[in-house]
Amino acid sequence: MVLSGEQPAWDYPSGRPSELSRLVAPLYSFKERQESLRRLVTSLAIPDLIYMPEDNVLGMVDGYVRLDRLQTCNRAHMKPMNLRLTEDALWMVQCFFQYKLTGELDAFWVDVREQLMRTAGL
Repeated sequence: MVLSGEQPAWDYPSGRPSELSRLVAPLYSFKERQESLRRLVTSLAIPDLIYMPEDNVLGMVDGYVRLDRLQTCNRAHMKPMNLRLTEDALWMVQCFFQYKLTGELDAFWVDVREQLMRTAGL
């Protein structure tokens, strides 16, 4: 999952141009994972993991994005896709960064997590 947009080009002091890169997060599937992990992820019990539902158009099985494994990737190594996060998914990513920067979770996020965890029997 790409988490950054187009960045302005700039040059190093030596004159060498910067590499155009993006901030990305890896996507993992539940294909061979325990059902207990799926329940934890779908109930927001682990703030670093965001559930990604199955999508036949993209050829994705259901899984999760690991925001704790962010890395940069040169855009020359990426295949462009015309996709965007939904507003809800973007909000979850923003809550993750808020949590990592301040140690505090958004109050609404905490309420939603508690409801989902109760429903999942956690």
